[in-house]
Amino acid sequence: MKYKSQWLQLTEEELRVVEAKRVSAPCANQLHQHFVDGTDRFGSHLKLFIADMRWPLWDDARLLNTPRNSCF
Repeated sequence: MKYKSQWLQLTEEELRVVEAKRVSAPCANQLHQHFVDGTDRFGSHLKLFIADMRWPLWDDARLLNTPRNSCF
């Protein structure tokens, strides 16, 4: 099963990695909840969150319009 958002399609195993790291990131609880709920609205924030956690799939957080570590 894959969880989907605007930017992401992660497997359950990958989601567990996000879950393990989320507590150390700004606003990660809210980001994670929207991600699990399948909400697209915060997709760019979640992409930024994962980039900040040094997730290997993206290195382009600097290109997003959303400021780093912003909270909605």
